[in-house]
Amino acid sequence: CCPPAGAARVHEPFAEMILDIIALNPKRALFPSGGRRRRGLGGVLSLGVAALGRLAAEPAMCCTEETLYEVVRYWVDRGEDGPLGDEKLADAPMEELVNDMELLSVRRKDATYICAQSLQFYRIPPQTLAKSALPAGLISIEDLSDAMKKQRHYDQFTENIYSSNRSLTPGVVDCQVIIGAGIDGANGVYRKEAGGYVGRTADFNGTPHQFCIQKLRSFVRHLSPRHLCPCLASRCSGAEREQDVSWLLFATPEGGGSRSRPTKYVLLYETIENGGGVTDDGEMLAPLMDFHCSSHSDFIEFSGKFPSPRQFSYMNSSSRKALKRSSQR
Repeated sequence: CCPPAGAARVHEPFAEMILDIIALNPKRALFPSGGRRRRGLGGVLSLGVAALGRLAAEPAMCCTEETLYEVVRYWVDRGEDGPLGDEKLADAPMEELVNDMELLSVRRKDATYICAQSLQFYRIPPQTLAKSALPAGLISIEDLSDAMKKQRHYDQFTENIYSSNRSLTPGVVDCQVIIGAGIDGANGVYRKEAGGYVGRTADFNGTPHQFCIQKLRSFVRHLSPRHLCPCLASRCSGAEREQDVSWLLFATPEGGGSRSRPTKYVLLYETIENGGGVTDDGEMLAPLMDFHCSSHSDFIEFSGKFPSPRQFSYMNSSSRKALKRSSQR
C-alpha cells in the first residue's frame, strides 16, 4: 500500500482511502510476506514516521493493540536498510555500520514517541510489555506501571481486553473493497448498508457521484419495469440459473432524486464469474460499456472503463455464518 503520509501530500482523499483499506486487516497489509519479507521490502517497512504515527493512532484499526505494537516494533527493528544481522556486521564497512546504528537510534526514538502517544498499553499483555517493549525502550517505567495498574483494575476481564480489536464496530469489517479500477472514484472501501454497500462520493465526468455495490438480482428487482433494459434482465436470469452471487458496481449523481430513487444509474462494473463468494485473491470485475446494451434510456447508462478492478470481501463473523447458511440452502 502507498504510505498514507506520502499520499496525503498529493491527495488527502486518496490517503484516507488507503488508511481505510489498511484498517480492515492491518496484519495482512503491514507485514510483508514471502520474498518481500526476506528482502526487507513492502508493508510497514515502506512507511515514514508520520505515516506510521497516523496508522498507530487510527481508532478504526481492526486488530488487537498488541498487533499494533508488533507493527511498530517490526518497523524499528528492521531499520531502513534491514536488520543488523551477523552477516551484515561481518561484511559491512565500519562507516556504514555507524550510520545504520545512528539511524536505528533515531527510529527507536520516533517509535517510542509513537507508542507513548498512540498505543493503549493496558490492552497489551503484561509479558509483552515487560519482556519486549521495556527492554526495547518502547515503553517507559512510568507507562508500564500505569498499564499494569489498569490491568489489575480490570482483573477478570483482561483476557477479553487483550484479544479484542481496537475497533469494536462490526461494520468496519463488513464491507467490500475495490482496487485497480479504471475509474478512480470506484476504488476504495464500500461499507454495508441496507440493500447493498455504499462507497465514496467522488468526481465522475465532472459531477459528484455516490459509488455503490449491490447484488445484481437485488438491483434488477429494485428497478421499475419501464427502466429495466433487456440486457440487465438476461444477466440476472443467467446468474440465477447458475446460482452465482453476481455483483454490480454503479454510481448515482449527487443532488438529483434520492439514494433509493436517483435520477440516473451509471453502471460501471460487474463480476466476470463467481463461484459462490469472493476469494482471498479478489474477484475480477469487468467493465460495462456501451456495446453491452442496445436499449439505453435516460435512466440507465453504461460507462465502465478498463483496467478491470478486483473486489475483496471483509466480513464479520455473523456475516460469514449467514453467507455459509445461505450457500447451503
